Formats: sequence, C-alpha cells, structure tokens
Amino acid sequence: MAKNGRLILGLAILLLAFACPAHAFDGKRTGFCLGFGAGVGVITSHEEGVPAHRSRTGLHTTLDIGAGISDQLLILFSGHLTENKGLTPYEEVVWCEPTLIFRYYFKPTVGSFYVFGGPAAAIGTGLLMSEEVFGVAGLGVTAGGGYQFSRKFQVQIGAVLTQGNQASFTSIHALATLPLY
Repeated sequence: MAKNGRLILGLAILLLAFACPAHAFDGKRTGFCLGFGAGVGVITSHEEGVPAHRSRTGLHTTLDIGAGISDQLLILFSGHLTENKGLTPYEEVVWCEPTLIFRYYFKPTVGSFYVFGGPAAAIGTGLLMSEEVFGVAGLGVTAGGGYQFSRKFQVQIGAVLTQGNQASFTSIHALATLPLY
C-alpha cells in the first residue's frame, strides 16, 4: 500500500511540474524551484544508557520545492526519505527529514559549488525483528554542500543531526539531484 502511495505522489508531482508555465523553468535560479534526487543514506542512533549505536544504510530520496531569491540564494522545503529493508521481512526502517534549507551557490552560473543549511525535524518508524514497532521524532539542524555540474545535474553530501527524547540521531546522505528551475 505504501508503494502505491509513493507512486501516486510521484506522478502528481510530475504532473504539477509539467503543468507549470514554461517560463518557470528558464534555467535561472530565480523564481519557482523544484528538484528531485536519489542516492544513499546512513542513519545512526545513539540511545541513552546504551553504549553501542546502531547504523542502517538505505535508499535516500529527496524532493525540493521552493523559490530562488537570486541566482545564488534559494529557500527550499527539502523533504528527505531514507528507507532500509533488512535481511528479513520483519526489519524495516523508514526515516523522514522535513527541512527548511537555505542553499547558497558561490557563482551565479552553472559549474558552481554550493552550501546549504537550516532547521530540521526527523521522524522515524520501523518494525524490528522482534515484530516490535517503534517510532522516534526529534528536532535539529541540517548542513552540507555540493557541486552543480550542469543546469540539470548536481551532487551533494549532507547531514541531519537531531535530538529526540532519550536518543539522538544522525543521518548522512550522498545523492545526485535533478534541479528544475
């Protein structure tokens, strides 16, 4: 059921992207911005009273929606999702990180490094091998950087650090993105 929901959401986003006027995607970083990305993400948890930490690696996807203030500064809502399926059908973790980011490109044209950062939230849920469902949430910050190789391709690496009740979580991701602006 969750897979169908993601497919419908993806199709709705694509429909919205192609329904926007053509001048919204004129190659300049100003105005409406939309971006998609995929890569790898690692989630590490540190629980109070537990000396060891747990790390999980999974598919990391992102969706960025926002506005370019100038050709160098963008304000985006960036939704990140890391999904890990364990070795058994009873071990699965889904980690969602909604963030408000400020992305700054060092040059107003392509071929530019960029940095980003902002406040973040983290929401995780999963099903352990013991069939125990767990859920966590926390607030924190995100930061990272990347490089825009062309008008439609960039790569980035970033981290989200969050503190929840009785645990802290770190998420590190590396991904390639397709910016549309």
